[in-house]
Amino acid sequence: MNNALATTAPGMLTLLHSNGLSIPKPFSKPVYLLWVPIMGMQFVNGIAKLLENINEGDRLTLVREPDNKYDEFAILVKNSAGEKLGYIPRRNNLIPARLMDAGKLLYATVRGKDVSYAYPDVTVDVYMED
Repeated sequence: MNNALATTAPGMLTLLHSNGLSIPKPFSKPVYLLWVPIMGMQFVNGIAKLLENINEGDRLTLVREPDNKYDEFAILVKNSAGEKLGYIPRRNNLIPARLMDAGKLLYATVRGKDVSYAYPDVTVDVYMED
């Protein structure tokens, strides 16, 4: 590493801060992780009514369920009112679950919704906020 650059960099940061400019923090914007369908909605009582109020772009809450008897990496998906919609698919939940277990905040936004079939199809984008 260039020694002149190493000694100049801290001074440059001080100069920027003293002029009222802010330096962006790492991960100051949400980090996109993946998109997945919400699974298990057919087992949620009243899901059709719940989905009437779900729209593209809506933010959904993700909650870890480490004591879930079917999947130790289970991640529950809830609407803004805290009502259960379903789960992140098992095939996609290992890394998001480990991030959540490490204290990272993950959330989802609705990518799309199709309720024209017997079983509703809702896809979400999953993000990490740090």
